[in-house]
Amino acid sequence: MQYMNYITKHKVVLSSIIIILVALIIYIATRGGNNSDFETQIIERTTVRQIVEETGKVQSAQDALLSFEQSGTVNDIRVERGDRVFRGDVLITLDNSEQYTNLLSARARLETEEAVLSNLKRNQIGGANETSQLGAIQTQQDVLIRNAYTTLLNNDLRAYPQNNPGDEDAAAPTISGTYTSLEEGVYIIETYGSAADSGASFILNGLENGKEAVGTVNATPLGTRGLYITFPDVDERFLKNREWIVEIPNKRSTTYNTVLNNYESAQNTKDVTIAGVESTPENIAAQESRVAQARIAVQAAEIQMSKRTLRAPFGGVVSDISISRGEIVTPSVPIVTLLSDDAYEIVVAIPESDIANVSVGDRASVSFDAYDREQFGAEVTFINPSATVVDNVPTIETTLKFDAQDERIRSGLSADVEILTLLLDDVFALPSRAIVERSQTEAFVRVIEGGQVREVPVELGVRGDGGLVEIISGLSEGDEVITFASEEFLATVE
Repeated sequence: MQYMNYITKHKVVLSSIIIILVALIIYIATRGGNNSDFETQIIERTTVRQIVEETGKVQSAQDALLSFEQSGTVNDIRVERGDRVFRGDVLITLDNSEQYTNLLSARARLETEEAVLSNLKRNQIGGANETSQLGAIQTQQDVLIRNAYTTLLNNDLRAYPQNNPGDEDAAAPTISGTYTSLEEGVYIIETYGSAADSGASFILNGLENGKEAVGTVNATPLGTRGLYITFPDVDERFLKNREWIVEIPNKRSTTYNTVLNNYESAQNTKDVTIAGVESTPENIAAQESRVAQARIAVQAAEIQMSKRTLRAPFGGVVSDISISRGEIVTPSVPIVTLLSDDAYEIVVAIPESDIANVSVGDRASVSFDAYDREQFGAEVTFINPSATVVDNVPTIETTLKFDAQDERIRSGLSADVEILTLLLDDVFALPSRAIVERSQTEAFVRVIEGGQVREVPVELGVRGDGGLVEIISGLSEGDEVITFASEEFLATVE
C-alpha cells in the first residue's frame, strides 16, 4: 500500500525536492564570493507527513475464561481440549426443559394476542374487508338498506293525471314491473292520436325520454328501468286526460309513510349494529400494548433459553475444560478457556508528548526484525484514556489492529511501529533550516530575485517528518529560496 512506502522512507527526503546549488554570477562578479556560501531550493508542491515511531509488542487480541450465568446440570459437552472453534459455535449446554416449556407458553400467548389484534384491525372503520366480521355485517346491512330503499321506490306506483290531479278515474293507465334504478324523480307521459294499432302513442319525458305506441292489451316498456305501462281502451275518458305523471317514490300513496319508516329503520339498524362490532382506536391501542407485552415475554424466555447454552464469543482454540457431563455448574465460575489463535494486536506505549498527534483510525506500518523489515499494515483502534508512567515518563497505552492476519505473526513478538498521524498532499514546504522565526507568529525566508536577496514573510503550517515545514502563504511556485547560507554571505546581504 502507498502509505507503507511513505512511512518506510520517512528518514529520507521522500519528495522530489530539487536542491539546486546556484552560482550567483552577479554576486561573484560584484562581491568575489564563491558558490559554497549558500544553497537554494526552487519552491514546488510536495507532501508533508507526521509520523510517530515507537516499539510495541504483539499480543492475542482475545483470550476468554467462559462461564454460565445460571446454575444447572451439564447436559452436553460438544468440544474437547485443543479443538478449534468458530464464533457462535456451541461449546456446552445445560438442561433446559423448564425454560423450553416457558418459551412455548410465551409464544402461544403471543400468537393469541396477535390474533385478537388482527381481528380488531380487520373490524376497524376504513380497515374492514369482506372477510372480517365488520365487513360481513356492513355488507349485510347495506343489502337490507338497499332492499328497503328499492321497496320504497317501487311502493304503489301509479299514474296520476298531470293537469287534473284529483281526477283519478278508471281511465288511468296501470304501472307494473319493478323499478331497478335508485334515482328518484318522475315520468311524464303525454298521449296523442296516431296510426298505432291502438289508435294512440305517447311521448315520455322526465327520468327518461322516448316515444312508444299506446298498448291497451300488452304492457309497453316505460323507459328502460324495469317499469311497464298499460293503457285502458281508447275512449272518451282516455282522450279526456292526455298527460299523466308517475312519481318515484309515490308520496301520494297511503302506504308511503310505512315503507319510508322501514327504510329509515334499516339505516338506523346498520349504525347500531356496526357500532357494536367495530373496533375503536382505543381498543386497538390497548390490544397492541398486550401484544408488545407478550412479545417481551417471548424475548425474555428466549434469553433464559440462550443462557443454558455456552457459545464461543470468537474463533479460537479451546485450551481447557474443567467440567464433565452431569455435573452442576456454578454461576460465574469459569469452566472453559478459549484462546484466539488468529487475532492479534499490537500494544504501544506512546509518550505524552506525541499522543496528541495520534487518533483512532490512524494508519500505521509494522515491521519485525525476524522478517527482514517486511511491512504489515495496521490501524489504531484504541487509545487508553489514562496514562502509565514508564521510566519516569508518562505514556499512553495505544492498541493497533493488523489489517490482515498472517500466520507469521505470533504473540510476544516485538515490533517497530510507525504511525502516520498526518498526510498533506500538494502543499509548499521547506526544510526548517531555511526559515527564520523572529517570534511564534513571525517568520521569513530569503528569496533570490533578479540577483538580489530579499526577505519574504511567510505563514507556517504543519511541521512534518524529515524537518519539513509547511508554508501556508508568502511564496509562489518557482520561487528560489535560500536553504543554507554562511555567516560571511549573510553579512554581505544584510
